[in-house]
Amino acid sequence: MPHTIVYNSELRIIELKHRGTITLDEIKEVALKVARIAEEQDCFLSLGDYREATVILSTMDIYDLPKIISDTLALAGLPAHKFKRAIIPPKISEDFYFFETVTLNRGQNTKLFQDVEEAKKWLFEE
Repeated sequence: MPHTIVYNSELRIIELKHRGTITLDEIKEVALKVARIAEEQDCFLSLGDYREATVILSTMDIYDLPKIISDTLALAGLPAHKFKRAIIPPKISEDFYFFETVTLNRGQNTKLFQDVEEAKKWLFEE
């Protein structure tokens, strides 16, 4: 999966850009990289851009994903509820709404957007 993960020091956010096909294993790998950057930079805001990606996950994978992310962050000593994640999917589908709902139900702060500027605006809201 081609992806880039950078810390934007000007905005103080972690920016993720995904292209191609994304699997559960690749999401775990990305979550670990985000955890490392978050710890190094003391930053808990992230913007994930999936507009050029195809996500290949089953309903059970989507259901388990918030726990997987939480467990991965916990390995770095970071609580998942501390993060605020804006996600821009290729299109907002039932699968992405399901992920957003499951994530919120598990005490994590994630929201879907279609516009990058709206996503950034939300990230900085108190």
